[in-house]
Amino acid sequence: MLGASRCRRISGVLLAMLTASLLIRSGQLQVSVRVIGEVTAVQGRDVTLTCNVETKEDVSQLTWQKKMDPNNENLLTYRAGREPTYLTPFAQDRIRILGKGTFDVGDILIRDVRLSDEGTYVCGFSTHPSGIQEREIKLQVHVPPTVSIYLPPIPVQVLPRNVAECTAAAAKPPAFITWVCSSLPYNVNTTDIVHQNKTVTRTSRLWMIPTRSLSGQNATCLVLPTRGGPTGGELHLGQYSV
Repeated sequence: MLGASRCRRISGVLLAMLTASLLIRSGQLQVSVRVIGEVTAVQGRDVTLTCNVETKEDVSQLTWQKKMDPNNENLLTYRAGREPTYLTPFAQDRIRILGKGTFDVGDILIRDVRLSDEGTYVCGFSTHPSGIQEREIKLQVHVPPTVSIYLPPIPVQVLPRNVAECTAAAAKPPAFITWVCSSLPYNVNTTDIVHQNKTVTRTSRLWMIPTRSLSGQNATCLVLPTRGGPTGGELHLGQYSV
């Protein structure tokens, strides 16, 4: 009898644990927060971070944060029927909620994106009874290059040398530089300078044998940023003297 009683108690505990587990799992299914987990923006343009909730539970508050070390930075809070509260100068100046007064849409717009905006953002909905439901969005910021070309003075000679330079400055990620030249043979040498803000200045040098037949020929420097169309310029290889 003692063994049977103990067995019933253990069975009751297991049943209670199983019931609690089912309730927790059921509660998780009541709130669905949907985000676009990775977003790429171009410096100087606007970007939307998407965060929507689907639930039949009561939603009391929307919160946006930016992940920082050691603590997250609170950017804004929003309660239905009230004006959003923007909590930092960054949020006050350049963030706006895109929802129409409901919690169905918790999207935000970041205006005039800067490289310092890059990072992980946290969107959270306070619901009852499930509690706070959060999702993360990783924002990457691309920086278009500033393109310049340079033609050094070159004497006629029989050995290859640098006859033109094309620079894509302060880009993130580094720009891809290619050359479109005449039928004359050439080589390319590329160097990178990595800046403290993680942008890269890339210089591509065009090497040819500067014979007189090269004078007046066209060479096109084509710069391909990761986003957007190609940029660059066409140069006329200059006059050469002995």
